[in-house]
Amino acid sequence: ADAAINRAVENKDIPGAVLAVVRHGKMAYIKAYGNKRVYPKTEPMTINTVFDMASCSKSMSTAVSAMTLVEQGKIRLMDRVDQFIPGFEGWSDENGGKTAIRIIDLLTHTSGLPAYADANVLKKKYGAPNRDGLMDYIAHCKRNFKPGSDMTYSCLNFITLQRIIETVAGCDLRTYAHKHVFDVLGMKDTDYCPSKELAKRCAPTEKDADGKCFQGVVHDPLARI
Repeated sequence: ADAAINRAVENKDIPGAVLAVVRHGKMAYIKAYGNKRVYPKTEPMTINTVFDMASCSKSMSTAVSAMTLVEQGKIRLMDRVDQFIPGFEGWSDENGGKTAIRIIDLLTHTSGLPAYADANVLKKKYGAPNRDGLMDYIAHCKRNFKPGSDMTYSCLNFITLQRIIETVAGCDLRTYAHKHVFDVLGMKDTDYCPSKELAKRCAPTEKDADGKCFQGVVHDPLARI
């Protein structure tokens, strides 16, 4: 592992990394490699650096949160999305036939929703941040195929799941995930909106339009709006 990570750092595939190996509930090996920041100054990686989980949050937080609601009997996998988001459109074929998008379609990326949306276009139309504007766009944008007939990995699926979770749970996803996932598992350094103290430990992701680096702020444009 040392050789593979060092090679990746030397090849500039990554600026740095942290490797942790846990065995039988105990830390067997932990090591920091390379740098956590390379712009505008260089900062070495530390073993307590916090990283942006990015789209891994779909599986480790949003999907798990949705499934806890299934466990509680508050939603079902075959529930239609429009039961929770009024006016949410399904698929319409050329003969006028309609197929609803269901929760399981969102979870398995088989809904037919596009993979992504242009954040700049959405900002111009709805302003930002505007959660309801983004949801309005997703509810009515073009569907690419009949639900269940194909698969396209889509951020829009999980933004829709977030709205369903929040509608059913009566609180935001951040609060719900802490109570039912992060806190239960002892994930004390995991959060959607890190505190100032936690943000200082975060590895920067990329430059923004002003040339500053996102640090402790989600780098995905859709998530920000």
